[in-house]
Amino acid sequence: MKTREQAERFAKRTIKQLHGKGWRARVWNNTGWHVAFFNRGLNVHSNAYVNGPASFFALLSDEDGGSGGLAAWSPGHKCFRDPNKAAQAAINAARAYVNHLNHAVETVEKIYARSSGRNLA
Repeated sequence: MKTREQAERFAKRTIKQLHGKGWRARVWNNTGWHVAFFNRGLNVHSNAYVNGPASFFALLSDEDGGSGGLAAWSPGHKCFRDPNKAAQAAINAARAYVNHLNHAVETVEKIYARSSGRNLA
């Protein structure tokens, strides 16, 4: 976006579309104006252009309003026209990662228990 005013209008329109309460918008300039939306650890970022449609990607983070720490991005930073679809993709990616980790931990615990004679549960 070319101006702060454009970014702020975009933020106000988009925040009304997002499901749930508690969303906050961040508007900043870095070789153009950018907007991201935060709700606890769920972050939705926009790729909004003045003369083109907006698209969104999202991530889950253990930081409120941050994108660092433990972060689960939507696969391949896939972009969506609907910010809620981007949010759901990030949630699905995080859930799949948790399921994968749970399976890995269960497998290792079984192997360890068999080799040591211990029950880790």
